Amino acid sequence: MICAVCGNEMKIIPAGISKKTGKPYTSFMACPNKCVQPKGNPAPTPVQSFAGNLTEEARQTHIDKAVEAKRNGINASVALNNAVNLYKGDLTMTADIVLKTAEIFLTWLDGKTK
Repeated sequence: MICAVCGNEMKIIPAGISKKTGKPYTSFMACPNKCVQPKGNPAPTPVQSFAGNLTEEARQTHIDKAVEAKRNGINASVALNNAVNLYKGDLTMTADIVLKTAEIFLTWLDGKTK
């Protein structure tokens, strides 16, 4: 992205916590020369710039991958939670047995949720 005022390449300022106010802020683009951007044309955030360059098909592919990753994380969490709950009922189970049980639950969940 090019600065509308001076023409230099804008840089990405990562999300963080304001030193002045102590409040969190999202990432944004800024000119290294600290040019004040025109009010009617605010600098886009990196996400807006990235998403604006994607085709609808590519955008949907990214969404599908994110949903799949989220589903996988939820399934892994549920599987481990169920295995631990079984362990609580049978304290003779070793950690290896708990993890193997979690794998069995995960395989079953993946089959049910895909």
